[in-house]
Amino acid sequence: MKIRRIAILLGLFTAVAASGFALWRISSTRAGRVLATAPVRKGEFLVIVRCRGELKARNTVQITAPNVPDLRVVWLAPAGSPVKSGDPVVRFDPSSARQQLDENQAALRQAEASVLQSQAEARLMAEQDKRDLAECGIRGGEGQARSFEAGDRQPSSR
Repeated sequence: MKIRRIAILLGLFTAVAASGFALWRISSTRAGRVLATAPVRKGEFLVIVRCRGELKARNTVQITAPNVPDLRVVWLAPAGSPVKSGDPVVRFDPSSARQQLDENQAALRQAEASVLQSQAEARLMAEQDKRDLAECGIRGGEGQARSFEAGDRQPSSR
């Protein structure tokens, strides 16, 4: 029975020693581990995520370009940049639009000149018509006066 007791005590001692050694080994490994660190600084935080898929915007607004021939883009807002209401998105070369505006203004001036010329011609024709009527009235009145003098007491209605 003494041998049995010694064997049990020896087994317990071995188990306690093995457990203590295992705990010491685990704790020393954790303490000896060096973690990656970096100094903190204030600034833009950029994260690049590479993945495949399809992105959909929360809000979209359709924009259209003016109807100008030979329209050229001079500046375009950076892709993916947020745009607020009133911010420029694209700038076009104004030379072709300015040329079309000049052409349309020239056509407008020509049409206005044509209208003024037509109005002047109409005034001249109206004056000529008045003169012709006045002349006809004088001639018609002379004829009536002569017939009245000749004995015809009622003026004729010609």
